[in-house]
Amino acid sequence: METLQKVTIFFNFAKLVIIVKTIIIPYIIFTLRRMFIRVFHNKISKYRYIMAKEIERKFLVSDIETVRRLAASSSHIRQAYISSNPDATVRLRIRDNEAFITVKGRNKGAVRDEWEFGIPVIDAEEMAERLCGGFAIDKTRYIVEVKGWSWEVDEFHGKHAGLLLAEIEMPSVDSTPEIPPFIGTEVTGDARYYNSNLAKGCSLTD
Repeated sequence: METLQKVTIFFNFAKLVIIVKTIIIPYIIFTLRRMFIRVFHNKISKYRYIMAKEIERKFLVSDIETVRRLAASSSHIRQAYISSNPDATVRLRIRDNEAFITVKGRNKGAVRDEWEFGIPVIDAEEMAERLCGGFAIDKTRYIVEVKGWSWEVDEFHGKHAGLLLAEIEMPSVDSTPEIPPFIGTEVTGDARYYNSNLAKGCSLTD
């Protein structure tokens, strides 16, 4: 009987050790890690709120070499879409070591509603993986300054390799920025070139 009790105590202790090692300790580590990342992110980064109205024009790009030569800066961008509904698009974006979640309304010509907030990179990565099946858009963004206007030029990679798009944000729909030589056909309002549709694999030839 005493031996049986010792065996029972041993197995109960062994089960407790297994539970602690496989469940409790990993959970504590995970929780502390998330807390540290959130606190660190709050200290070094401002959760930013971007204008609630986006006014921009979009163009194809005819000369990427000129863009690379003139670019003041560049960044690597990955995007995933929680919702591709044109009335309420929800985008996840990681740009270099920053992450953002953005909500956009339906386009009305060059104008659409937009709200953007900074989030921890780890949250963006987890949401993209669990909710979107990973990042569907991979691109390099170049910033080119031309006569007081800031052009954002995207060179797409992966399944969208070869696609080159430029966007310019404007203070009003009446703005008339000078079109630089590396800019091609305007595609403002063409849903085929929305990143949310590119992420779904929509054809550019339809």
